[in-house]
Amino acid sequence: MCAACFRRNRYVLLMLAGLAAFACTPDPRAYTYPSKVQQELSRVCQLVALRHTNQFLVEEGKIYPILRSGNRLSHLEEEFTNLTDRAYLCGPVFDRNLPCAAGRKYKGNECH
Repeated sequence: MCAACFRRNRYVLLMLAGLAAFACTPDPRAYTYPSKVQQELSRVCQLVALRHTNQFLVEEGKIYPILRSGNRLSHLEEEFTNLTDRAYLCGPVFDRNLPCAAGRKYKGNECH
């Protein structure tokens, strides 16, 4: 009679261990693919970096690299984009007026 109890307890323990292992598995990883705009911005930033700057202006599909002095260079020949017309910055932007140090995010009134 004791042997039958042991078998029943063993199955219960195996079932509990299986449920615990299933419940503790991490969520499957999700990958967020870059959008078309992010891909285009990355492509244009690589082109602008060849002109030794990290800023550019888009006007009517033409790409104008901008120097730190604010001077606009001639547009990139044979290169056009579908980004909206405005000025863009490439890479990390360091602003002295930001409330948090570089690499930290500002949420509400605190740096995280």
